[in-house]
Amino acid sequence: MGGFEGKQIIGYQNMEELIELVSPYVYQVRKSEVLTELPPKVYEIREVRFNEEQRNLYTSIAKKNRAVMGDRGLTVNTVLERMLRLQEICGGIVTFERNPDLWNSSKYEHSRIPGNNPKIEELLSITEEYQVSTIVWCRFIEEIHMVSEALRTKYGADQVVEIYGNVSEKDRDHNVQELFQKKKARFLVGNASTGGTGLNMTAAELVVYFSNSFNYVERDQSEDRAHRIGQTKSVLYIDLVMEKSVDGAILEALQNKKNVSEFVRESINSKNVEQLITTA
Repeated sequence: MGGFEGKQIIGYQNMEELIELVSPYVYQVRKSEVLTELPPKVYEIREVRFNEEQRNLYTSIAKKNRAVMGDRGLTVNTVLERMLRLQEICGGIVTFERNPDLWNSSKYEHSRIPGNNPKIEELLSITEEYQVSTIVWCRFIEEIHMVSEALRTKYGADQVVEIYGNVSEKDRDHNVQELFQKKKARFLVGNASTGGTGLNMTAAELVVYFSNSFNYVERDQSEDRAHRIGQTKSVLYIDLVMEKSVDGAILEALQNKKNVSEFVRESINSKNVEQLITTA
């Protein structure tokens, strides 16, 4: 393993021997061959526009590889890091390098961007339009907090449960099976790297991607938390995409069943990098 965040397969060993050992115990079928009665998935994209502070920060990172807000600054060095920081800005977050004089285990600190949050506003509009049990997937923990706060303010604290790394496995199971699946809580907010595999969330009729990870498998598996045995209705999947931004490039890569790191590498080779980070 290697590549971005050490999660990319960069080589294989002893494949023929391994396949020979495993093959007597494996029978593989496609999901579509087994779940013939499962209602279809429905997809929709909702474009939103930057607020003024977001636009300024985004343009600065996209064009100069550096952003400043107040007395704090951030410099990015690689294409993938730039895409990551731009994606954070699309969600309403900016990451700054910490003052080296401050004692802290983290090199960075995360701040919410001042002004309205267009994605939060669009999400709340969607929840009014579709009054059904809803999963909201976010890539970043600070996004989970922002989304949960907005939903709790609008619908009540008991209507929102969370699943992410800092939530214990016992609490995750309780939040999903006892609260969300039994429709005691209308909203489940989490990240796909923690809750996107294994769990049954068929109570959901709506899945909103506030932001996507760079990993295609995480996207594919997270979709199937709601679209699996036990689901009797079509599930609507809505992606919130900041217009003319990196959000579109990330979604395009995932739609093409690629990890974003692979998509970026292809773009670098074809010299289309700037298309990945189109500025507003």
